[in-house]
Amino acid sequence: MTPRPLLLSALSVSFVAAAAAAQSIHRSVTPLQVGEQLGASVARLSDVNGDGYLDWAVGAPNPGGVGSVKCISGRFLALGLGQQVLWSHTRTSNFTSERLGAALASVGDIDGDGVWDLAVGEPGLMFQIVFGVYELTGGVWLVSGATGQALALSLGPADIEYGAALANTGDLDGDGFAELAIGAPSDSTAGTQRGSVHVISPRK
Repeated sequence: MTPRPLLLSALSVSFVAAAAAAQSIHRSVTPLQVGEQLGASVARLSDVNGDGYLDWAVGAPNPGGVGSVKCISGRFLALGLGQQVLWSHTRTSNFTSERLGAALASVGDIDGDGVWDLAVGEPGLMFQIVFGVYELTGGVWLVSGATGQALALSLGPADIEYGAALANTGDLDGDGFAELAIGAPSDSTAGTQRGSVHVISPRK
């Protein structure tokens, strides 16, 4: 069965029907927690559960907590049927405002299971560099599109908001896999908060 694409609007995760002049809300996904900020980022996945509908990743960076990413069923969005959330990814932390899910980007099938995987930005990530000592590195997680499990972590330099923005660049080095552009808007290397963009290979 051919996956059915949907047109997406980033209005607090409202999915709209592309009809005539005026678009109407087709389906809405409501947050589970106050302050979750569900819909801060959205990325298209492939058909995660094999039902013939493209599924979607939605970020909820929750400035009062760690943040999370949810995989929303394309079948639910199209028909209002079945399970709404296929998986959810978060992690435990002693810190708040780490903003997991602030940025998302599909990166293709990195782990070879037939489902597109996902890059997840966490620009406020506090990483333990030695026991009991943490540094604000920011980070980008590679997450399985099939299960939501973390596969790898890319850390940035300190205090640059590494992972604040993400984009799939396509295959730049000819290895058959897309590279990933990572925004770091607080990077002051070239001048106070001039920012920077870093390109990495998610599979290396």
